[in-house]
Amino acid sequence: MPKKIAIIGGGIAGLSAGCYGRMNGFDTEIFEMHTVPGGVCTGWKRKDYIFDGCLHWLTGSAPSNPFFKIWEELGAIRGKRIVNHDEFSHIVLPSGRRLVQHADIRKLVGSLKKEFPEDSKALDILESDVMKLGDFRRPEGSAGPIGLFRKIRGLLEFSKYMPVFSRYPGSMTDFTARFKNPELRQFFMGILIFPDMPGIFCVSLLAMLTTGDSGWP
Repeated sequence: MPKKIAIIGGGIAGLSAGCYGRMNGFDTEIFEMHTVPGGVCTGWKRKDYIFDGCLHWLTGSAPSNPFFKIWEELGAIRGKRIVNHDEFSHIVLPSGRRLVQHADIRKLVGSLKKEFPEDSKALDILESDVMKLGDFRRPEGSAGPIGLFRKIRGLLEFSKYMPVFSRYPGSMTDFTARFKNPELRQFFMGILIFPDMPGIFCVSLLAMLTTGDSGWP
C-alpha cells in the first residue's frame, strides 16, 4: 500500500506538492476550503467588476532560473510563450500624480529620480541592493538532505548578501521611511501593499519583479 500525503490548501504550493508527491509514488490528497482550487491565483466578480487575483507575472520565468525547471515539470509553462512587458502598472497617488512601475529596476529608479531628485541617493542604494538580490539563487536540486560541504558552500555564498539584509531590519513602513518625499513613500506602499511586511522582503520582491526573471505565461 503506497504511503499517503495529506496536503492542507489547494493553492499553487499545495497543488505543486500534490503533483510532486504523485511523481514520487505517493498517494496524495489535497484539502481546500474553497469551492475551486488555485488559492490567491483565482478571481471573482462583484456586480460589474472582476477582481482578478490570477497570474499576472510568474517568478522564475527565465530559463537560467532554477524555478524555470519546476514550472516546466509542473506543466505551468510548457509550450507557452513568456511575455516580458516594459511596465507592470501605473500608480495614481492621492494628489492625482501618476507614476509608472517599470519592469526593469534601472528604468524604475531612473524615472523616480527624475520625479524625486531629493531621494536620488536612497534610490541609488535601493537599485544596487535590488540588483544584488536579483543574482541570489536557491541552488538547483537543493531539496532533500544537504551534506556538510553543501552547507558550508551555501553559507559562504549567502554571506555575500548579508550587507544587503542588514540594511533592511524593520518593516515595510521602515523601508519607506528612508525616502524624504511622502509621495515616493506612497508609491512604494502602492506597489508593495503590506505595511507590516519585513523590509528585506520588499527589496526581495522588487528583485523578483524587476531583474528579468518575471514574465507572463
